[in-house]
Amino acid sequence: MNEITNIFDWLAGGDTPYMSLRHCMRDDEPWLWTNTLLRLSIVVAYLLIGTLWLSYKARTEDTLERRLLTKLILIFVSCSICGYGFQVVAVWWPGYRLLTALLALLNVVSWRFVLRAIHADPIRLAKKE
Repeated sequence: MNEITNIFDWLAGGDTPYMSLRHCMRDDEPWLWTNTLLRLSIVVAYLLIGTLWLSYKARTEDTLERRLLTKLILIFVSCSICGYGFQVVAVWWPGYRLLTALLALLNVVSWRFVLRAIHADPIRLAKKE
């Protein structure tokens, strides 16, 4: 159990811990809760949008666009978690090192998607713009 605590402590800044958003907002409760609830609302909306896209994907033929849409849905949901969901967690626990690792992974996945999508059909992608 002590090892897990050490990992969580390190993710939150180690010996000199980072400040949680609660402290950054100086415990201003009305603004803190408003900000938190708005961020949660955005995460829920993004998850619902992802679900709608999945239902659309299920009704389409298996094409390159459908496979790209699947990856795009995952990127979209990951962005909502990293961009908004993590900020809700950071109100109480400032695990910014974990966020940095997740953002690095999201960068790799996003750029891999972009490069594969462009490589898959650059002429058609250029014509759609």
